[in-house]
Amino acid sequence: QRFVRFKSDLEVDPDVVEELLTAMREAAGQDPETELSYCALIEGLGNAQEHAYPEDRPPQVFANLPRWWAAGAYDPEKNQFEFVVYDQGAGIPMTLRTKSFFPSVLRLCAPARSDADLIAAAIRYGRSRHVRGKSNPEIKGRGNGLWTICKLVPELSGSVVRILSGCGEVTVRGHKDITKTLHKTPFCGTLLHWKLQLP
Repeated sequence: QRFVRFKSDLEVDPDVVEELLTAMREAAGQDPETELSYCALIEGLGNAQEHAYPEDRPPQVFANLPRWWAAGAYDPEKNQFEFVVYDQGAGIPMTLRTKSFFPSVLRLCAPARSDADLIAAAIRYGRSRHVRGKSNPEIKGRGNGLWTICKLVPELSGSVVRILSGCGEVTVRGHKDITKTLHKTPFCGTLLHWKLQLP
């Protein structure tokens, strides 16, 4: 396997992003379709920077660091690229509640409204807005966050993304193949794990 070496930073600095992109290209190549995959992975870093550490987040019992961490690996025999991004932020279910589009997410949410339900509903909301092509300042760019992170998976057959945040875990394998798991103990922050079957 070829590895994308572990990186961590306080911000999504352009130089650090370029270092990560270079490492991805060295590990898994740089044909145009694969380059699009890298852009979606970098979106995960953007979300960690922009959404994970709001100033008004509630106090936590554990000490955390306002950073992101990322690493990856490429298996040439399977042509699979794995990449993880982690932050110790407030978590997706918590930060969703502060967004202006949260009522729209709730309309797509299962009645239990668990953390896993909220994450899955936010993915569906982002997808529906993306498909309809509507313009809304809350969903432009990184506002489209969760769907942008997940949309690679249906485009690359055999791929999967796992999102772990709060007490929720959501695994996406296709447009309608979304698995939800609810854990008893909340996760410290958010973990995004992609396993991409490259073209």
